Amino acid sequence: MLAVKRQAAPVAEATAAGSREGAAVLVAQFFPPQNAVAAQRAVRLARALLDRYARVYVVCLDTRELSPSFVDFEIGRDVLEDPRLIRLVSSPVLKRYGYGARGGSIVQSVLGGIATRLLCGFGVDWIPAVGRSLRSISTTENVRVVIATGPPFIPFGVTAAWAARRSVPLILDYRDLWTANPHAPWARITRVLVNRLFERRVNRRAAALSTVSQGCKTMLQQDTAEVPVHVLYNAPDHEYLAYFGEVANDVAASRSAARDAGSQPLRIVFTGQVYQGCTFAPLLRAMATLPPDVSRRTELHYYGASSALAQREFAQFGLSPCLVDHGQVSKAQSVRAICGADLLLSLIHTDRIARNPAVAGHMSTKVYDYLLSGKPILNIGPVNAETTEFASRVGYGPFHPFTADDTSGLARFIAEAVNGAHLEALPPLTVTLPNFEASLHAVLDEVPGA
Repeated sequence: MLAVKRQAAPVAEATAAGSREGAAVLVAQFFPPQNAVAAQRAVRLARALLDRYARVYVVCLDTRELSPSFVDFEIGRDVLEDPRLIRLVSSPVLKRYGYGARGGSIVQSVLGGIATRLLCGFGVDWIPAVGRSLRSISTTENVRVVIATGPPFIPFGVTAAWAARRSVPLILDYRDLWTANPHAPWARITRVLVNRLFERRVNRRAAALSTVSQGCKTMLQQDTAEVPVHVLYNAPDHEYLAYFGEVANDVAASRSAARDAGSQPLRIVFTGQVYQGCTFAPLLRAMATLPPDVSRRTELHYYGASSALAQREFAQFGLSPCLVDHGQVSKAQSVRAICGADLLLSLIHTDRIARNPAVAGHMSTKVYDYLLSGKPILNIGPVNAETTEFASRVGYGPFHPFTADDTSGLARFIAEAVNGAHLEALPPLTVTLPNFEASLHAVLDEVPGA
C-alpha cells in the first residue's frame, strides 16, 4: 500500500482565512471507512472540515466490533491521525447483524432484516448510541455545524433533534437516495409511508441537503423544495489525487510493455456493485454474437461483492471462461486494477432513455477513478445518463457511450478493441474534476453560522 504524506490544502487556506474556529460534528457510521471500492466520502468530509474548524467530532461505529478486513485504515490515515479529530465511537443494539459484523446472529439478522424492510434502510438500532454520543459533546463547545451522511438515514432524526436543541445548523448528506433509491428492493407502500412520516420531516429541519448528482438533487427537491439542495460530487480531494498519481505511476512502471493485440487478451475491468437493471447482460449479449476466436481473447476482470450474480450471468451466456472474478477487494486493490486495465466498463442502466432522474443521475464513485486513470471507458447506459454528460463536460476524449439495446454496436466495438482499436488512453490525472474541498466549503459558506 502506497502511503501519501499530508500536504497543505490551498483551497482550505483560502476558505478558512487563516485561523480555524469552533467545531464541526460529523455523523458517519463507518469511520474509518469500509475497505471497499466506493467508501471514501466520509474521510473527504472530515478532511475538509479539519481545514475549516479547530476540532471535528465524528460519531461512528466502534471498529473493534467489525471484522478487521472490513475497515480501511490506510487511505485517509492523515485524517485518522490528526489530533484535532475526535472519534465518538458507539455500538448499535444489534452488534452481530450487518455487513462487517463479527460473528453473525440468526436472531439479530431476522430482527435487523425486518426493521430494514420496514424503514427502507438499516440503522434504527444505532439511534440510541448516536444520541448518547452527541449528548457527550460539552455544552460549552462552540459547534458551528453538524453534518450527517447516509446511509444509514434513520439516525438523521436523532441528529436533527440534537442540532435543534443546540441551535446548530444541520446539513444532511445523501450518498444514495433513501426512499427514492431505484436500486433498492423496498415495497412501494413502504417507500411512501417512510417518505411521508420520516424522510420529508427530517429533511425540512435541515439548513441544507447535499447529494452526489443532479439526478439525485432533482428527486430530493420534489419533496423538499424549501431547503437548498447542493450537488457535492464524489470527486477527489487534493490528498486522494496525490495518492492516485502514485498508484498510477507505480502500475505503469510495473508494466513491461503495451498489450500485444495478437497474443494477449483484452483486459476489461469493472469495479463495484451491479444491480437489477444494471448488470453485465447487455455486454454479454453482444459478446455472445462474436466468433469464439474473438470472444475468447477477451477477459472481464470483476472486482466487487456481486460475484454470484456475475458468475451466473457469464454462465447463462456461455462465457464463463471470459470472467476473472476477483471478488470483494480493498479500495487500494481496485485502484491498481483500474490503472492496469486496457478498457474500463461502466454500467448505468438498461433503459434507453431514463425517465427517473435517479436512474439518469447514477454517478458511482468509480467513475471518478476511471476518469483519473485516463483509460478508455465503455459506458452502457441511457442516452441521457448524467455520467455521459459529465464526461463530455470535463473533456474526457476516450469515453465510448452505448445504450444497452445496441447489441450490434457493442459487439463491433469489442471486436475492434480486441484487435487494438479504441484503446488510446490519456496520461493519468489529465482531466480536471470538481474539487471536493472547494465544493464543500461553498456549501458551508451559504449556511448561516457555519
